[in-house]
Amino acid sequence: MPFEQALAVTGPFLSSTSYTRKRTVPVTAPCFAHAIPLSEHPMNILKLFTQTATRSRRRLELQPTFSSHTDRGLTRLENQDRALCRAEPLLLGVADGMGGHQGGSVAAQMCVTIMEEVLLEAYFENGSWHWPPHWGPKPDPGSNSLLRYILGRALDHANQRILEAAEADVHLSGMGTTFTGGIFYHHAFHFIHVGDTRLYRLRYGQLEQLTSDQNYAQVMREQGHRPSEDELHLYGSRLTQSVGDPKMISVYGVTPIAPGDLILLCSDGLHQLVSPIKLCAIVSHEHLSPQEKAASCIAEANRVGGTDNITAVIAQF
Repeated sequence: MPFEQALAVTGPFLSSTSYTRKRTVPVTAPCFAHAIPLSEHPMNILKLFTQTATRSRRRLELQPTFSSHTDRGLTRLENQDRALCRAEPLLLGVADGMGGHQGGSVAAQMCVTIMEEVLLEAYFENGSWHWPPHWGPKPDPGSNSLLRYILGRALDHANQRILEAAEADVHLSGMGTTFTGGIFYHHAFHFIHVGDTRLYRLRYGQLEQLTSDQNYAQVMREQGHRPSEDELHLYGSRLTQSVGDPKMISVYGVTPIAPGDLILLCSDGLHQLVSPIKLCAIVSHEHLSPQEKAASCIAEANRVGGTDNITAVIAQF
C-alpha cells in the first residue's frame, strides 16, 4: 500500500561508527532597558550588544554525538542487520533483513541505501527540506509535517525496489526487511517504522519505547492475550509488516528532542534479549560515550545468548 494511502489507515560481521555534529538551538536573548539613547551612548560595545539582544536571537549550540554498532551474534552465520548513520543531514536508522541465504542482507542494505539516497534528494544544503519537482505533485501537508510525506516517499521507493529485485532473481525471492529510522530536524526526531526494529528515547533517566512491534505477538497483546514464553518465541519473529511486501503499511511518528535526550534504535536481536531496565542502565551511564554505550548493548546481548544479529544506533543530544 503506498504511503499516502496508508496515512488514511493510520554488514559486516562487526562494525562500529561514531560521529559528532553541531546543531544550533535558538534561544531568545534578554532585552535590556536603557535610559540613555543608544545613538548618544559612548560605549559602542554596549550599543552593539543591546541592538543584537533586542533585534535578533542568540543561538546556543547543541552537539549531538552518535554511533552505530552491529554484530553477527553468537549463533548466526551472517549478519543481515544494517545501520543508517549520516551526519549531514542527521539520518539514523536500523534495518533487519530476512529471507533466504542472501536475501536478508541484500534487502536490508538496499533499504538503508535507498532511504539515504532519496532523502538526500529532498535536502537543501541550507538545512531545509523540500519536495523535489521530479517526484510529482507536492502533497498538501495540512496539519502534518512535510517530512511525513518525504519519509513515506523514501520508504515506498525502497519497498518497490526490493520487490523488483526479488522478482528478478529467484535467489532473492521473498526477501524483506524491517526498518525504523528518521530525520532530526527542528528539535524533533521524525521517524518511520515497519516491522519489529525499535525506537527508544531516554529522558530524565526514563527509557520510553516510541514504536510498536508489527508482529503476531503484539497482535495477541492488542487482543487482550498475554503471550507465554513459548508464544513469544513462536510469534515474536513473525512479522505482520515488512519492507518488501506489496501491502506494506508504515507508521510515521515524531518526538520532541531536548538537550540531554538520547535516542536508541535497535534490532530485535537486542531488545528481545536485553530487558528495558538493563537497556536503560546501559544507555543512561553518564561516563560512557554513545560509541561505548552501543558497544555495551551488543556485549550484553551476546552475554545472554547472542541468538540473533544485534544492532544499536545511539544519538546523544
